[in-house]
Amino acid sequence: MEILSIYHANLGNIGLLGPVCVELVTFVGLVQAILTTIRGAHEGIYDKLDGGQVADLFESELELWRLSEKLAAKVIADLRAIT
Repeated sequence: MEILSIYHANLGNIGLLGPVCVELVTFVGLVQAILTTIRGAHEGIYDKLDGGQVADLFESELELWRLSEKLAAKVIADLRAIT
């Protein structure tokens, strides 16, 4: 299942959004990174990590989540302002 299908279907036109597209592309990149880690965990690629490594992985993912959450609010406000 493609989570970001609307984004990918319209990627060729994203530049039409102007400056908003920078934050949007950054946000989507963060979301894709988080999803990649979740898929990897589901597939077992992190199974050989020790407890400390798992904790580091989780902390890194939480930081990406925090960044994407902050950026999402800005992207939503910017997109609403141009519609």
